[in-house]
Amino acid sequence: MTGPPARVAELVDVAEAAARAAGAVLARFAARRQAGGDLGLRDKGSARDLVTDADVAAQAAVAEVLAARRPADGVLGEEQPEQPGSSGLRWLVDPLDGTTNFVYGRPDWCVSVACEDTSAGELIAGAVFEPTRGQLWLAGLGLGAWRDGTRLGPLGPSPLAEALVATGFHYDLALRRREAAMVAELLPRVRDLRRNGSAALDLAGVAAGQADAFVEAGVHPWDWAAGALLVTEAGGLATMTDLDPMGLLVAANPALHGELLELVASLVA
Repeated sequence: MTGPPARVAELVDVAEAAARAAGAVLARFAARRQAGGDLGLRDKGSARDLVTDADVAAQAAVAEVLAARRPADGVLGEEQPEQPGSSGLRWLVDPLDGTTNFVYGRPDWCVSVACEDTSAGELIAGAVFEPTRGQLWLAGLGLGAWRDGTRLGPLGPSPLAEALVATGFHYDLALRRREAAMVAELLPRVRDLRRNGSAALDLAGVAAGQADAFVEAGVHPWDWAAGALLVTEAGGLATMTDLDPMGLLVAANPALHGELLELVASLVA
C-alpha cells in the first residue's frame, strides 16, 4: 500500500473534487445541448472519434483542482498534453468518458479521475462521477470501493456461461474488425453482452455487481484507471495485457477472470 490510509483518503478526496468540478461543467453543457446550443463538435482525425468544447472545458476544470491541491503531481489527460510532475504521483483523467453518448443526448457518460504511484506502478485513488444520475463511485487502495457511500463487494462467483459481459469498441477500423470477431465467438459462450459506450461506467458496474465482467481492446489509461481500481477494491481482478497492437483489458470477479482473460486474448489476437 502506498503511504498511510490518511494519505490515500486525501487523494480520494482530491479525485472526488476534481470529478465533481468537471461534472458541473458538463452538466451546464448538457443543458446547453438540450436547449439546442452548439457543443463545438469536431473529430480527432476520425468521424468515429469525437470531441466537444465540453470535453476541453471539463479537462480544464480538473486541471484547476489539481493545480490548486496537487501542484507537484503529473497529469495525463485525454484532452491535454501530458504534464510531468516531481512527486512520483500522476493523475489519469478522462474529462468526458462517453463523448458520443453525450453528443447524442444519451445518459451514459461520466468523468473519470485516478491517481497512480508511478514508481510502484499501482493505482492509489479513483473517482467516477455520473452527473446525469448524480452517482459517485470512489476507491482508495486498501480502503475499498464505494458508490454513494455504500461499500461495494465482495463480487460473487459467476461461471462463464452465466456471465453478463460488458464491452466496447475501438475507433480504429482494423481493431474493430478483430473486436467484432471476438464478440461473435464470445456471445454464444456467455449469458449476454452489453455495450454502453463508457468504459469507466462499465467498470464501475462490474464493481457494483451490475455486470460480471468487462473486456475491451485498445483502451487508454485514462479510460480504465479509476474503474479498474473500483473493481479490484471491490474484490475483483483487472488485467491489462500487452496484446498487439493495443492492450486488452479484462476485469471480472476472481472466479471468472482467468478463464475469460485466456479466452478473449485468444479471440482478439
